[in-house]
Amino acid sequence: MTLSKSRDAVIDLLRCYASAVDNRDWLSVRNCYFADAVDDHGVVVGDRETIVKYFEKALINFENTMHLVGEPKITDLETNIFDVLTPCIALHLAKSGSQTRNLIISALYHDQVENRKGTYAIAQRKVILQDAVEFERDSTDWKFMKSFLNFKTSP
Repeated sequence: MTLSKSRDAVIDLLRCYASAVDNRDWLSVRNCYFADAVDDHGVVVGDRETIVKYFEKALINFENTMHLVGEPKITDLETNIFDVLTPCIALHLAKSGSQTRNLIISALYHDQVENRKGTYAIAQRKVILQDAVEFERDSTDWKFMKSFLNFKTSP
């Protein structure tokens, strides 16, 4: 496979991951990782099942999330193994009535993505937190973000 096709597959994987988390599509999130993958999200480290269980619990108090992934820097380490650095901004809108605050996270995903028998998935992930800002749910500083968070990436 040419590097451009591999690059497209890696970018599709990153977009699929972001969309799956935002849509609470846990099967698709699992499929973004190999079974033996390790993810260090900072607050939790583990295999794909550990990460998905954490997301299910951590996102329960958020009405919506939107993970915006930037242009990844993809380095071909060797045939079928890629080092990928991807900037991400994750917007989290707290459910009305919850004690949870709205949250904006800026991070960098540092992934090792592999192509195993034609399947591209994350083999290793380290989330490097750059910044996190919380807002009260009804903060006037946050109201402009609500329209973005109500945008759905799938029907």
